[in-house]
Amino acid sequence: MVAEPANAAEGGASPGPPLGRRAVFVGWLAGWPRGTRFASLCLALMILPGLLAGGAPLVAMQVLLFYLGWVLLPGLAFAALLVPEEDEFVSAGMGLVLGTVLLGLLVFFCRATGLFGALFAWPAVTLVFWTLLRRRTPVSAAPALALGGKWLFLALLAVALVRVPTGFSGAVDGWYLLLKDLVFHGGNAAELLKEGPLLDPRVAGRPLNYHLLSHALPAAASVVTGESIADLFRYWFLGFYPLVLMLLVFALARELGRSSWAGFVAVLVLVLHNDFGQGLFEEKKGATLEFTSHLNLGLFVSPTTCLGLALLAAQGLTLLRWCDPERRVGAREVLQLTLLALGASLAKGSVMPVAIAGGFFACLMETLRTRRVSLRWLAAALVLLGASLPATLYLSLGPGSYAGAMFRFAPWASALTSKMGVALLGKVPFLQEAPVWLGGPLVALPWFPGFLGMGGIGALAWIFSGRPCLRGIGPWILGACLAGLGAGVLLLAPGASQLFFAYNAQVLLAIPAGIGALDLWRRRRGKAPTATCAALVLLALPFVAGGVGGIVRDVHERLRVAHDAPALWPEWCEGAAWLRENTGLRALLVANDDGLLLTQFAERRVALAEAPYTPEAHATRWQQVNGQWRIGPSAEDPFLAQKKACETALRKGDVAALARVRISSNHAGELYLIRDNLEGSKEIREVAIHPLRNSAALDASPGLERVFRNDVMAIYRVVE
Repeated sequence: MVAEPANAAEGGASPGPPLGRRAVFVGWLAGWPRGTRFASLCLALMILPGLLAGGAPLVAMQVLLFYLGWVLLPGLAFAALLVPEEDEFVSAGMGLVLGTVLLGLLVFFCRATGLFGALFAWPAVTLVFWTLLRRRTPVSAAPALALGGKWLFLALLAVALVRVPTGFSGAVDGWYLLLKDLVFHGGNAAELLKEGPLLDPRVAGRPLNYHLLSHALPAAASVVTGESIADLFRYWFLGFYPLVLMLLVFALARELGRSSWAGFVAVLVLVLHNDFGQGLFEEKKGATLEFTSHLNLGLFVSPTTCLGLALLAAQGLTLLRWCDPERRVGAREVLQLTLLALGASLAKGSVMPVAIAGGFFACLMETLRTRRVSLRWLAAALVLLGASLPATLYLSLGPGSYAGAMFRFAPWASALTSKMGVALLGKVPFLQEAPVWLGGPLVALPWFPGFLGMGGIGALAWIFSGRPCLRGIGPWILGACLAGLGAGVLLLAPGASQLFFAYNAQVLLAIPAGIGALDLWRRRRGKAPTATCAALVLLALPFVAGGVGGIVRDVHERLRVAHDAPALWPEWCEGAAWLRENTGLRALLVANDDGLLLTQFAERRVALAEAPYTPEAHATRWQQVNGQWRIGPSAEDPFLAQKKACETALRKGDVAALARVRISSNHAGELYLIRDNLEGSKEIREVAIHPLRNSAALDASPGLERVFRNDVMAIYRVVE
């Protein structure tokens, strides 16, 4: 018999107020979706590198509050409303990714209407989601978490955050690793903060057709916290999407392999991935062993690519539930898959074609296996197709579309144009003279293993382990991998952008890699598996060494860049901050080589900053060599008139030149001329800043008014 509490024996005296409030609080927390505490811990660890790099503690708290209140909690509550998860990792990952999609859609609404104040009310929807969630029947108790699962993930997260190009402590104020692509993304995020139609911040008057969902998060963070886009990129933003991707890949591999070690190996494949030549040797020394396998850049440097891949992994988890015959597919499951597909099409245009192909491939395989149409997979493929179609058409058919200008059908060009392929063609004359249908596959045979890296070796481990499928989503993974790799070798684009399709396959290959490595380890006592394990380990060791070497070399390079920053960089940032704080959101800047930097640091559009990013510039680089499409230098400059008008205005500043700038840029609002002495190289991180040269011509111009000047920058407002 259980003894009654003392207060019950005395007539049931009520507990004191503090205990009652605590009981209510604990009861409120008890009903919150799983993964809340673990995801909060991961977000705090993600913020830590920025704090160590010199970010202000108060700002760190504000940014962490933003990630919790604007992304995690609404996302967790909404995810639990759709498909409640009993697994810590799945719940955390799905909460973060759905929270990102929902917030991104809200930012698009704010951008279209100008009602950015709605962002401050967004955390309140958490209460609405939570109230609806509490009315539902609670899910059963979660299965026990595999021992060490959390610590395994946190160890990988620490390595991944080292790879993220966050700033370093002791660097010159405001300076960090200025990769050109990051400045490009920062300019897009700043464009989302404006009103009116979307315009390319780098070329005045051009529409901006770009997958902007990944840029919505820093835009919202800038509004809520008051931090500049540049500081968000330097300290607080770039680690978020790698964290989400890792959580989802870890969760998917862990569920399929029934062990946290499967998730550990799968994420390790992604974290350590590096191009073999660049990782094992330096960029110049290892040129002949470079396979253009730059998935690591897509994960840790490209927000669009990383978010797209995270949404692909989230689709894998959703399809795993979808194809389970013991679970019923209803409206909530359809809505979740729809949101993930819509988000992926808005985040990266190369994700959904691969995912859709995987869905129809899985439908075909299941139909052949069961000899009847697989309605579940057919429905999944149609949902993926329908949800992604609007954004895909917008990106593909708009006047600023990249797709038509970028891609050409060029079989095997990815292998033939890689540094390894060029070196092989130079050493084997037969391959140069052979037709493409013969020489291409022969070059691709050694190129493929180096391109896939540890993911390919892990897939071999999965094959040798004897696993016939992946619990229902095996056909989808296989179909998506084939589609991604196929597009990667059949298409060609400037900057090897066709390989973004193949990055989807490389991420998905990490799943069977983790499962296969674990299965072979469990069966290691047999002679054959032992020999197989030894062979695979020997094959993987150079790639592991390349991954570790690449991390060390990258950190060393970032330290060098941080400590070798231009001494006058703070003064340049002072001028950019003046523009950000004292000009209208629609103001247009006319600048020289630093124009691209101003799109991020000043958060304003530039008349002509970086034309090579435009579809017009892409279209001028194509040429046919022996009947095959290849990429060369631009045949013409489609923005020559605009460029000459800007140069003349910056040199003379006369009324006629300023009028030509307005005509060429189709801009009638605020206009500013920026004079400085900044020397930019192909890699923006190597810029040099010198004291400002003589600007007497601009000072004497009747059409200009000087509004700012320091040692390195002078700003002139064009008088109306």
